[in-house]
This record gives sequence, C-alpha cells and structure tokens, in this order.
Amino acid sequence: MCTVFATFAPFLTLPQKLGGYRFALPELNQRIALPKSIRKYFSKAYYACDLYWPDQKIAVEYDSDQFHTGSDRIANDSNKRNALASIGIQVVSVTRQQLYNSKELESVAQTVAKQMSRRLQLNRDSFLSTHRALRRELL
Repeated sequence: MCTVFATFAPFLTLPQKLGGYRFALPELNQRIALPKSIRKYFSKAYYACDLYWPDQKIAVEYDSDQFHTGSDRIANDSNKRNALASIGIQVVSVTRQQLYNSKELESVAQTVAKQMSRRLQLNRDSFLSTHRALRRELL
C-alpha cells in the first residue's frame, strides 16, 4: 500500500472529534479470492484491496499517480474492479487529487457511507476545525 494512501485510512476511521469520519476499521491489503467459476474470465485467482470492509463488501482503492497510469495499468485496474463487482464487492476509487482536496475527500467519504447504507452526520462547527488539524498532521 502506498504511503500516501496510508494517510487516507485515518481520515476514514478516526472519531469525528479527531477530524475523522468514524468508519469501522477496514482490513488492509485484504486478498480476495475469486471463485473458480469466474477465474477463467480474469487474469488472477485473487485481488488485493487497499481497504476492505468484508461485512459490507466494500473496497476502497487508491489510484496513485505512480502505479495507476498507462494503458496496461488502467486495464489491470478495470479488470480488478470488474472481477470484484462480479462477486458483489463495490469498489470506491480515490486519487491523490481527492485525498488532498478536503471537499473531494468528503465526497469520497459520503460515497463510502452511502455504499454502507449509512449517513454521515457531521457536527460542522467542531468537525471542520478538527478535520483541518488532522489534514495538517497527515498531509
């Protein structure tokens, strides 16, 4: 997992009083095996997800500038998402730009929450100041 992305997990999991979005702890770099019945359609027997919540079947993938550009890598990412979708796992992608922009980061958090059938309830006044402080610390 990219060190830049490692800073994303605290944003999602820390309590709101510390500037996070209070999601349950995900599994990191979780290997997800594909059933034999669909392996023939994909190039791998398993895929690893950056962040994964198995109970909700939701994965978050960081698409870094370093490892996710170029036609071969984009094709591999597409295959991964398609394979995971075929077994009922929803994938939310995060880019460096989204990570470094607080509004876009909140949009990603809202997307993850929606996939989990959860509503983010943020106390705007206290959250914004603690979230800014967390951003300064992590980024």
